[in-house]
Amino acid sequence: LELPKYNKGSAPETLVERWAYFLREAPSLERVPEALSQGALREALEVTRVANLSEEEWTEYERDKMAEQDFRGGLSLAEKRGEARGEARGESRGQEQGAAALRQAIVDLCGLLVVPLSEQRQAELRALGLPALDALRQHLMRERRWPAP
Repeated sequence: LELPKYNKGSAPETLVERWAYFLREAPSLERVPEALSQGALREALEVTRVANLSEEEWTEYERDKMAEQDFRGGLSLAEKRGEARGEARGESRGQEQGAAALRQAIVDLCGLLVVPLSEQRQAELRALGLPALDALRQHLMRERRWPAP
């Protein structure tokens, strides 16, 4: 492929076309186009960008790179924190839904076993968490009566 004959513009498709685009446009590029943003082409653009930097420009370039790394690190940390919060919320909602389903199963079981559910017992049910609800369900299945106080 001869560079003067390259006519794909900023939409190269093959690797050869990407390199042609790079060689032809690199000196005038102000930002990294999507077509050149990965792998060896990205590295070549970086080399081209820093090849003739003065000492002051090099210092500024290094600062930019450190700021970019800090930014990426901050994003990564925020993402991890967000995932942890989401997991905790999901787990909490799952436990709430599980407890509600278990409460309803206990009410249904009491109805089948003809175990009276007084207001006090209903209040107890609302106050119990998952492990205690499961223990109550197991007791009802085994003993067929409400546990003694």
